Amino acid sequence: MPKAQPLIERFLARVPAGRLTDEAIERTAPVVAKNPVPLAEPPPARRPLSTVALILLAFAGGLLLNVMPCVLPVLSIKLLGLVQQAGHARRLIWRNAVLSAAGIIASFLGLGVVAVAAKAGGRAVGWGIQFQNPVFCDVPGGCRFGVRPQSLGRL
Repeated sequence: MPKAQPLIERFLARVPAGRLTDEAIERTAPVVAKNPVPLAEPPPARRPLSTVALILLAFAGGLLLNVMPCVLPVLSIKLLGLVQQAGHARRLIWRNAVLSAAGIIASFLGLGVVAVAAKAGGRAVGWGIQFQNPVFCDVPGGCRFGVRPQSLGRL
């Protein structure tokens, strides 16, 4: 292992400090040109997608995500909940379905607001980086722990 020690130290010297913002990391990172030779002609300008096309792509993405193995069982649980309401008034069923959808949308909007606020506050925000924060991992775990008795019908 002694032979690897200089290599490890050299690698660790290049790792940015944990408290740096994204901008500070970008300023200190070495820049390597991916395409040092300029293109003969610029690529053709792409026309932006229309709002309808974006909505259709988002809908298709949602359908794809809903058939993922981690989501599909949740859909069956939601469907079972709707089936159990078969004897209730139609208005009550619609109210529960709309409140469920509103809760999901509000949760994601809340997560988005927190991410934007953290980024504006200078925190490093990226895909999956939040799972390195113990508080972020513990809070959802605590919520699941608190909801578990209710799902078993004990509250």
